[in-house]
Amino acid sequence: MTKDATYAVYMPGKNYREIAAKMLQGGLEESTPCVIVANATQSEEKIRRTTLRELALEERLAAPSLLIIGEVARPIAPEKEEEEHSGWIAAKPAGVILELGEARIQEEIIG
Repeated sequence: MTKDATYAVYMPGKNYREIAAKMLQGGLEESTPCVIVANATQSEEKIRRTTLRELALEERLAAPSLLIIGEVARPIAPEKEEEEHSGWIAAKPAGVILELGEARIQEEIIG
């Protein structure tokens, strides 16, 4: 397994312990972040953040659910306006980039 990769398990079921064990045997570290999302975008949405070490202890979430493993699952620290993080500065929207009318014209041209 590649440490820089993102792994997604659709409908992980009830055996988080087995999934965590396989990931650890594959070379991922115990501190690898994980997130479990159930009922995404619905009013019943639930999100649990954990690590591979603690994954087996997590409450089983109802289907449909998705387990995401890797650095992409690490929570993003809240940013303050104009604050610099790790050499990056939060970008501010530059305004409207493409008007709907332009998109329709381009769509008609492309056909």
